[in-house]
Amino acid sequence: MSAAGEPVHLEVRGSVDSLQPADGERLLPLGPGRSLLVGARAGARERLAADGYLAYDMTGALTTLELDGDDLLRRLTDLVPEQLPAVGSISRGTPALIEALGEARFRLYVPRELGEYVADVVADLTEGLS
Repeated sequence: MSAAGEPVHLEVRGSVDSLQPADGERLLPLGPGRSLLVGARAGARERLAADGYLAYDMTGALTTLELDGDDLLRRLTDLVPEQLPAVGSISRGTPALIEALGEARFRLYVPRELGEYVADVVADLTEGLS
């Protein structure tokens, strides 16, 4: 659980076609009827529940990593920046939600138990590009 006032990641269940994220929040697709609301603040779960959504706190379940470079992204996944945000496989089948941040910068959301492994793979690939 995050400290009071810290942003959280919420998995939102249901059709999000009419969901309007609040300032600072981003809604990323996970699959049919599932999205990840990142940057959510206090009261977001209650707001979503009032609108009929189920929301689960995923903050403790995910590790977030950022990386630079299209070349590095291409070594990690078959997804290309134009397809993002999207869920895909990285480094030998690890599931990840990948978000483009602009200017060849990317954010990865991976299962927490695989975070160190993915960070090591990214470091190795970065070194190989040097």
